[in-house]
Amino acid sequence: MRTRLLERIANLEVPIPTGVVTLHEIAIKRSIISYLERLLNTRRGDPAIDPNYGLPDMANIAGTLHAESNEQLEQDIVEQIQLYEKRFTQPAINQVIDKKNPTAFRYELRGMIDISEIGAVMRPFILNLKLNSGGRISLEEKRGF
Repeated sequence: MRTRLLERIANLEVPIPTGVVTLHEIAIKRSIISYLERLLNTRRGDPAIDPNYGLPDMANIAGTLHAESNEQLEQDIVEQIQLYEKRFTQPAINQVIDKKNPTAFRYELRGMIDISEIGAVMRPFILNLKLNSGGRISLEEKRGF
């Protein structure tokens, strides 16, 4: 349940022995990042199966983001993660001000993930989230201290 079946088939992954955590952890993180990028770049209402899946059209807000719409965006992102990505628990998001580029919309997305194949080994997972001027969201794992 931790890695999506089609991703395992595509990567031809073999179950990893319980003593080795790092490869499994990397696979889980990649899977979550990939899924979150699809989720957060889907316009709400586009998938016919679920009208609540995805975010509102970001192209309209990206150029004119202000405090009120920024709070709404943060709330929408956290809500989507809570609803559709159960592997990423306790999501929280904060805007990061870039002194070199104050018009850039960057966020830090924090949460916990279970990196164990059996049991529960929870680890913090921090992502950098960027919203470009076209309304597209990209994610990458935050590394370092």
